[in-house]
Amino acid sequence: MWTIERNGSKYLVERVTDPLTGRDRKVSVKITKDTTTGRKEAQKRLLDKLEEQAPKKMRVSDLIELYKKEMEKTIKYSTYRRNCCALDGMMKIIDDVYLDKLTAGYVRMKLLDSGKKSITLNEILKRFKSMLMWGYRNDYLPDRSIPDKLMLFPDKTKHERIQDKYLEKDELQKLVAGISLERWKLLTQFLALSGLRIGEAAGLNNEDVTAEYIIVNKSYSGNFHQLWEPKTASSVREVFIQPELAEVIKKIRVCMMRQRMMFGYEDKGYFISGPDGERFGHAAYAKYLKETAQKVGIEKNVTPHILRHTMTSLFAESGASLEAISRRLGHDSSDITRDVYLHITKTRKTMDN
Repeated sequence: MWTIERNGSKYLVERVTDPLTGRDRKVSVKITKDTTTGRKEAQKRLLDKLEEQAPKKMRVSDLIELYKKEMEKTIKYSTYRRNCCALDGMMKIIDDVYLDKLTAGYVRMKLLDSGKKSITLNEILKRFKSMLMWGYRNDYLPDRSIPDKLMLFPDKTKHERIQDKYLEKDELQKLVAGISLERWKLLTQFLALSGLRIGEAAGLNNEDVTAEYIIVNKSYSGNFHQLWEPKTASSVREVFIQPELAEVIKKIRVCMMRQRMMFGYEDKGYFISGPDGERFGHAAYAKYLKETAQKVGIEKNVTPHILRHTMTSLFAESGASLEAISRRLGHDSSDITRDVYLHITKTRKTMDN
């Protein structure tokens, strides 16, 4: 360090090498008081400044944050949230190690030690591998050896996995019977019979539900409390209301009327609302659904989305075509929908023979 004078003021200076260009440059701070104490204070500020500008070793959390920033600008919000949840889950399992110390063996050991089921670990691992590959493509990782070495854990057979994607008729009945809150009971039946995504159902206004069709053209984000465009162009659709669904819709309208009278809120025209008159929260419903399923003895991971696949199974059993079901769900194509459909129709043929 040395001292220079500039415009009547004294500065403490140090020469450093820029890690990006390899060129030398100077870093300086002003000496506010030219005393022993003042110089010591300036020296401390200069050291702090040098430390701030020094290249820092990147940790796993640093890479995740960079990845999140890009995802937020480039992918659908629903996909962004799903990936963020998986990556946040990973950070609860592994320590925030330096990237140059990370190994595939370490990641696998920490995942196994977490005690989580293979299906959960694999979902987290898929998103983590994608993040690491993004890091490699953007030169934050020197090579792709870690994501290449991270293999998924042995899981259930394909037959067992498909069965976990939807509820059988008796399971749906058991779940509905176990729901004590009328609003959630009717919402569960509505999702299973309509095939709507949870955000699509939350975004419905009364005028979107006609005598014959449910008009789907928006989705509600419970996290941001605002309406979004549908997930894909094919998600904009009209869902035919069959008699069973019409009966549930009628009950929902009565339930909402009673709820308004009980809590005294202004009617904002929402098809289904919470007791405060606002659009209902996804997280509260999902938590309630999962807890109820566990109470009534359903071992599957019951989420609002499993009800969407349940509609596929119900319609497949009734003889509807895969094309008709896909249009109703608002899918261009879906491996899960096709797998559930083929599984149900194959089972029906076996039973008929």
